[in-house]
Amino acid sequence: MAKLDWRTHLNRKWRERVFLAATREFGKSKASSVGIGAVVALAVAFLVFALSAMFLAAGLYLIMFDFPNLVAALIGLVLLALALLAFPRVRTQGEGYPRGSFPSLEATLDSLSEEIGAPKISTITLTSDWNAGVRQSVLGRSSHITLGLPFLYAAQGCARSAILAHELAHLVNGDPQRGALVSRAGQTLDGWLRTLGFGPADPYGSGIAGAGEAVRQVLAFVLIGLRSVMERSTFFASQKAEYVADGLSAKVAGSAAMRSALLLSAITDDLDRELQSFIPKTERRGRETLEFLREHVRGKESADHDLRAQLSRSLSRTDRSHPPTAYRLAFLETLGEKGRPAVVDDETWSKIWRELEPHLEAAGAEVLSRRELQAPIH
Repeated sequence: MAKLDWRTHLNRKWRERVFLAATREFGKSKASSVGIGAVVALAVAFLVFALSAMFLAAGLYLIMFDFPNLVAALIGLVLLALALLAFPRVRTQGEGYPRGSFPSLEATLDSLSEEIGAPKISTITLTSDWNAGVRQSVLGRSSHITLGLPFLYAAQGCARSAILAHELAHLVNGDPQRGALVSRAGQTLDGWLRTLGFGPADPYGSGIAGAGEAVRQVLAFVLIGLRSVMERSTFFASQKAEYVADGLSAKVAGSAAMRSALLLSAITDDLDRELQSFIPKTERRGRETLEFLREHVRGKESADHDLRAQLSRSLSRTDRSHPPTAYRLAFLETLGEKGRPAVVDDETWSKIWRELEPHLEAAGAEVLSRRELQAPIH
């Protein structure tokens, strides 16, 4: 068997394993979260966070307890500098809008949270991305949702409900809490790699020139290895969590609504191509961009009955945390959840959009300025 065929076969086997595990586990009161992968990922994460503390303790010891040894003090200062460089680099996220900012949206989220058994949302963050997400504070004392306005605006009413329910479903089984430490450790490793000078403009594994460059390459190899271990160790659990969230969302909004939301998330490549030639005709460039995206999406849904075949490449794509959309669609068909045809009625959505109106122009303008739906991660 050729190498490419072997890898394709192995990837398919892993996808099927996750799919079957999610199918067996769905419906249990609590999804299992502890496994060998989780233990390995947490061990690496603790090692990453402990490194800075180790340098700090060693540096302070040499400076304070071996005084006035100048050599020891110099080494201690070097260790303190390393501790500063190794200090966890975590991207901070804004707190978002507090409760009371969007009464209709908050009431809708509260209603869905109660129905799905999730904690109530504390803050809402609005972005110009084509996605949505949730996170929790330490110990899960508060929950925060991030909503991509273009994504939500382009969806139909039933799909919007499914998008909200899917994100809230992640809170039911504590998915953000399980991945929080590992995610922060990964951000820290990325920060160390940037400190070493590695990034998109200076790819990993570039030519080695001299001893200093050799050390830099070795350190980068170790850091990339640690990050890969964490990603591989959490792959199974994070992929399974998406299936479970899809199923819980389908219970509330119905399988048809969740299928619509999944297909909407898979159409980004096509929309990005359309954006390249889009020229606004009015001064409200951002709002016109959002209207263009919505019309294009709905035109595809109504005129193209073979949308799945057209999106075959997108539907089979796997990333670090999300299974292929084609598998997720099959999972919904396996469950056969009917749900209610509409969780949030049109009148409620009209109120929600009136609350969000001041933010739509800016969100659309950001999409137009970068000519793509998903903002790059820096």
